[in-house]
Amino acid sequence: MRIGILGPGDIKKYCTNAGLNYETYLQGLERLAGRIAELGHQIVVCADKGSSSEKFAEFYKARRGKKVIGIVPKDDKEFGIKWLNLDILDEQDNCGTWRNQPERLAELSDLMISIGWAAGVAAEIYAAGWFSKSEKVYVIGDFISGRLPKELDASFRKIVYTSLENLLKELK
Repeated sequence: MRIGILGPGDIKKYCTNAGLNYETYLQGLERLAGRIAELGHQIVVCADKGSSSEKFAEFYKARRGKKVIGIVPKDDKEFGIKWLNLDILDEQDNCGTWRNQPERLAELSDLMISIGWAAGVAAEIYAAGWFSKSEKVYVIGDFISGRLPKELDASFRKIVYTSLENLLKELK
């Protein structure tokens, strides 16, 4: 199974803004990455340097994860790809341009997990409503400051809020 990992950029800034303990957040990411690697699943990420998705991929690879698939807009002349960590990827999937990135991540994911809020994460969750095979997008309550407003939850349709412990038990 391919699991799409959706996460915010600058981890320290994110934890500060969300009121999360940085070390506790990293420990949670490491536990989840280890469980996914242990189960033999592949992960799909957009590995911006310094992002939670990149850190997750590092933890996953350290636990001998099967494969890290990166969404890479190789044809994007407007913004480029210089801030992506291509070295962490086992496979690059060319989504063309950044405008296609959320949809392509959703298309390749059998299941999606959000490890924090960000504008890009919101776009990826919204794209999941249209393009993902996944019936759910798990949002881990331990990694966010709070839930989205009801009207956004209704628009995103697939969000399931869960705890890290419950998700670790539910993953198969």
